[in-house]
Amino acid sequence: MGCPPGYVWNLDLDKCLDCGICNIFPLTPSCNLCSSVKARPGAADKTSEPLTLRNLLLTILGVTGALVILCIALGIILRKSRRKTTFSKPIEETGDSLSPGSLLL
Repeated sequence: MGCPPGYVWNLDLDKCLDCGICNIFPLTPSCNLCSSVKARPGAADKTSEPLTLRNLLLTILGVTGALVILCIALGIILRKSRRKTTFSKPIEETGDSLSPGSLLL
């Protein structure tokens, strides 16, 4: 368990790991022991932007706008499908009372 400076012992792998891995995989259990290591230039940085009021409002407005557009589109689709099922002209009978087709035995 005598790892050189900049390395930490990993019990799962049973070997020394470079503390630079904490820049890429910050949730690695061994990274708690590597707190003094600085990020290397060019390494992947997994920090996220803090949630601000502006970002929250933009997100809410975006989701609301998408829902409004979806509801309008669904309304248009439903209205068009209803128009197809309704009759535009009433059904009229074309035969008169003397036609042989109207006799029922």
